[in-house]
Amino acid sequence: MIAIASREPVERCVGRERELTLLKDAYESAAAHGERMMLIRGTAGVGKSWLMAEFRRRMRLDGAVVLEGRCSLGARALAPLAEILTRAVRFLEDVGHSPEEHVDVDRLSFLLGNTASASSVRSDVSLIGKRERLFEAYCEVLRTVSCIKPPVVMLPVASLGWIALA
Repeated sequence: MIAIASREPVERCVGRERELTLLKDAYESAAAHGERMMLIRGTAGVGKSWLMAEFRRRMRLDGAVVLEGRCSLGARALAPLAEILTRAVRFLEDVGHSPEEHVDVDRLSFLLGNTASASSVRSDVSLIGKRERLFEAYCEVLRTVSCIKPPVVMLPVASLGWIALA
């Protein structure tokens, strides 16, 4: 966990090299040994969003796959997850992998905005069963991306800050 103590808004990368190094080290550790999660938290205005934007920029310059989901006022509850999924599917397509080869995309159809396929989901499966199947399919897409190149998954969490997964 990274706690940002300063109350001054951050415009440039001043005094944040330590935090950026911690994030980069966590990514490298995850790429070598498996998943890692970092929680970035701090009071309003201390530079959490700037830190994540700078980390995203640096990771992209290093050639990393960055999958980011953003929250916006009035968006669907799962919109950040849908955005991460859409970026993951786009990455797979860009590198010549058909997502359908690796996962049952129909399970993810409502997150991808395909309502025709979403209505074809078996009605005899319980709501909990549908959620489990959705989660399994979602994880499989991320695992497939990870087999090609370990991704950085960035997700803002209301009232907590940012979570960066690698």
